[in-house]
Amino acid sequence: MLPVLDTDQYFNKIKNTPKAGENNILAFYNSHIKAICENPRLCLVPLDDHMVHRGDGVFEALAHNNGSFFLLSEHLERLKISAEKIGISLPCSLDELRKIIAQVALAGKVKKSVIRIFVGRGVGSFGVNPKDCKESSLYVICTVFTGYGEHVYIDGVKALTSSYRAKEEYLATVKSLNYLPNVLMKKEALDKGYDLPLVFDEHDILTEGTTENIIIVDQNDNILIPSFKRALKGTTVNLLADLLIKNGHSVLKDQAIKKAEIFQAKEVIAIGTTTQAVPIINVDGKEIANGKVGDMAKLARKLILESIENSSEFVE
Repeated sequence: MLPVLDTDQYFNKIKNTPKAGENNILAFYNSHIKAICENPRLCLVPLDDHMVHRGDGVFEALAHNNGSFFLLSEHLERLKISAEKIGISLPCSLDELRKIIAQVALAGKVKKSVIRIFVGRGVGSFGVNPKDCKESSLYVICTVFTGYGEHVYIDGVKALTSSYRAKEEYLATVKSLNYLPNVLMKKEALDKGYDLPLVFDEHDILTEGTTENIIIVDQNDNILIPSFKRALKGTTVNLLADLLIKNGHSVLKDQAIKKAEIFQAKEVIAIGTTTQAVPIINVDGKEIANGKVGDMAKLARKLILESIENSSEFVE
């Protein structure tokens, strides 16, 4: 027979039961409690929050470096837009959210971390009706910054053309918690011995990776950025585009990149906040260029890392 525990017994059980990945959680804020906690075993979300059983919510992740935050305004603006697109009101103002983020990062007690922000439609029922949720929920978590090993930037990675098609525009342009397609794309790539997937639409036009934007360098040294019509508009890739233009490079945005162009490219690079600039040297078992990491991938990573160190926002 399973034990039936009272409140104190159940709470003690939670505190004393090891949790997978608990060493990666440094501190967190829960809007239901309206407080910050440092015990990772208490980093829990109510099962009746729509974000859990319906994927009904939005999120962001941003790099924290010694009290400053990489592209904080851009991340928060995208969070707000994503929430608005699916009809969720943030439970606090962006200014209040900034202060919460800063306090959670401080409670994490490390110089570098990743701050993860989750906004759900809220608790209220296990049904599909959004009206059952009376108030949106907010969770801000300070996690250990892991990133990729240095060998990835030296040796590059292999990518697989995903058999899963790009998400429809209404879902692809929202950073929602419904990432099942992304999970399946990543699983497919890993199961077949690849590191990450490349996602195309039904016309074989490149859209994005699982959680990364993809750029290519063509034979004329133009940097091509795919259209964001069926992809999430990346904060890091937009900043990188501006930096590359300032450095005298030709950047062509909103490009319809056909699959065949991938194999003709000088470089293929995955761009993201935590990935920075990962060189893709092999797609579907075929080498890109000579299978070596190119100069643009190295420059892109250098520019992103410099921006994280020097161009981040502090919260007053």
